[in-house]
Amino acid sequence: MTHTPDQGLMPPALTNGHDRSALQSAAPLTVDDMLMGGLAIDAWLKVSKFGMTIGEDATIFDTIPVELHFAEVQYCFGVRYGNPAVYARTYDHVTDTKGRYWHEVLRLAREVDAEAAEFPTADVPFVVLSDLRDRRGDLLAEIGDVLGHSISITGWKFFQRFLRTAQRSGIDIHVGAVRLDLGFEAQSNQKGDWGVLTFTNIQRLK
Repeated sequence: MTHTPDQGLMPPALTNGHDRSALQSAAPLTVDDMLMGGLAIDAWLKVSKFGMTIGEDATIFDTIPVELHFAEVQYCFGVRYGNPAVYARTYDHVTDTKGRYWHEVLRLAREVDAEAAEFPTADVPFVVLSDLRDRRGDLLAEIGDVLGHSISITGWKFFQRFLRTAQRSGIDIHVGAVRLDLGFEAQSNQKGDWGVLTFTNIQRLK
């Protein structure tokens, strides 16, 4: 269920996205606040209709064995609007990553696209379990490196299915950990082709 902040309880948004009085009355920041909204990663994992790639390298991987600690997944909501597409996201349903009030971001998005709506997503850190090399044999990621991936709009249902499968298996999807194989599945519609991550061979670690 999506919980939208009550706009009547929110401070007025200024044109620059900041409200000095709101900042003065805010609660002290905690370590959880400071860790939210940014993964500590070694490279980004990308996925296309052809497979998975690491960073800016073009080497394609069909399968990557990884470890995932659920407590490190950062859940958020995003919105997409405009052409070319503009993206915004929030980790707390109050402000976006640029400091703008989220209800103002949604209002702006709907002025551009009346059908614009927020969608669930997540930033996921995967720990590599085997060395990954490019076509020349050079190391792209070694055992223990962390690959970050932001779940796409169309990829969410696959990630959600993975979470439910893990939960039904008795795995704690809040603080547990698993080993699994990342793969990909090609997708297409009238607008084009793309890929999404798949999650198989799930093994409980704790």
